[in-house]
Amino acid sequence: MAEEVYVSIDFEAVNPTFGAINLGAVAAKRDGVRLGRLDVNFALPEDERADPDTVRWFQEKNAEAWARCTRDPLPPAEAMKVVAAWFADMARHGKLLLVAYPTIYDGTMLYNYWFRYLGHPNGGRGPGFTVMDIRSYAAGKLGISYNEASKERALAPFRPAEDAFPHTHCGIDDAEEQLELFLNLLRHDPGKQKEEE
Repeated sequence: MAEEVYVSIDFEAVNPTFGAINLGAVAAKRDGVRLGRLDVNFALPEDERADPDTVRWFQEKNAEAWARCTRDPLPPAEAMKVVAAWFADMARHGKLLLVAYPTIYDGTMLYNYWFRYLGHPNGGRGPGFTVMDIRSYAAGKLGISYNEASKERALAPFRPAEDAFPHTHCGIDDAEEQLELFLNLLRHDPGKQKEEE
């Protein structure tokens, strides 16, 4: 059986209809050893327009992230070829399991772009879109409600140190942060914790 490779994905976008400007992805084994990182900037599709309020939020509140996420963007079709090649390379290490927070956003974004620019997602040229929602996984693992399984509440002890894994609103940084959160949850043994209590 192939070893699982966990791939954390994080999109940054500038409108509610999936106008991506950046994708960050990080692949690792269960022990946390990184296998690869992807950081790619997207030009908006010709038929998409940026939401002015989102752009203003980036430029005023996260100017550094905006600069990083909009530098030298690739046309979406070209960017997705880079993404597909990276996924194929990571798949050499094992079965890919994508993780996101939340999957409804990042997973849908990936599916949308893959289908639009590369063809059918299960056509033998991609990860197969096996995507796990980190918050849902945490709720099941910890035996708590979905509402309790937020980063501010029950997941706070599993979050990595902010100085080591800052949340910057750049895809690659946020993908690293959420991967570390997921790996901490993955390695957590609730039974052992109860014994210690």
